[in-house]
Amino acid sequence: LWTPSGVAGSSGGGAGFNLGGKRYFSDLDFSPFVAAGFGYRGIQVSHDDADSDSANGFGAYAGGGATLFRTHDTHLTADVRYDVNFFSLSNLDQGKQAHGLMLTVGMGFRDFFL
Repeated sequence: LWTPSGVAGSSGGGAGFNLGGKRYFSDLDFSPFVAAGFGYRGIQVSHDDADSDSANGFGAYAGGGATLFRTHDTHLTADVRYDVNFFSLSNLDQGKQAHGLMLTVGMGFRDFFL
C-alpha cells in the first residue's frame, strides 16, 4: 500500500475511471506504444494515530509500454505511466498533489466471445 510520507501505520486506497488512448508504432506481434489519458478518481488515506483524509477530482496520465502477441486473439501488455492528480488531500499532504509511477501488466482478449 501507498504510505504517505513513509509514515508507519498508514494505509491508503483509491478508485477511478480513466479515458485514454494508445498509439502503436507497429502492426507486428510485438509493438511498443505511447499512451495518455485523463479521468476522475478518488483516494482515501488513514493513519493509526492521526486524522484520516479523502478527496476526489480529476487527474491525468502519460506513459508507454509494449504489447506482445498483438495480432492474436489473446495478448499480453505491460506499461509504465506517470500519474498526476489535480487535487490534494488537505489534512495529510499540506495541499500537495498526489503523483507517481504506475506499472501495469495485463492480458487482453479480442473477439473472445463472438
